[in-house]
Amino acid sequence: MSTPIQHDFRSDTVTRPSQAMRAAMASAEVGDDVFRDDPTVTQLEAVMAERFGKEASGCIRDVGHANRIWSR
Repeated sequence: MSTPIQHDFRSDTVTRPSQAMRAAMASAEVGDDVFRDDPTVTQLEAVMAERFGKEASGCIRDVGHANRIWSR
C-alpha cells in the first residue's frame, strides 16, 4: 500500500499551509536577502557552500534565472 502524498510542491497554489506552517512563517525572522539581511537565506547559502565544498553560494529562486546563469 502506498502512502498518500501530504504536500504537493509543484506550485505554491496547490498545497495549503497547515496551522503549524502558518505559525512558523509568522514567527520567522526575516530580512531583505538582496542586502544580505535575511538570516534564513544567509544560513542556507552557508550550509550549501559547506556541503559542496565551495567558498560561497547563492540562492536562485526561479528556473529562468538559473538557466540564464548556467547557460553562460
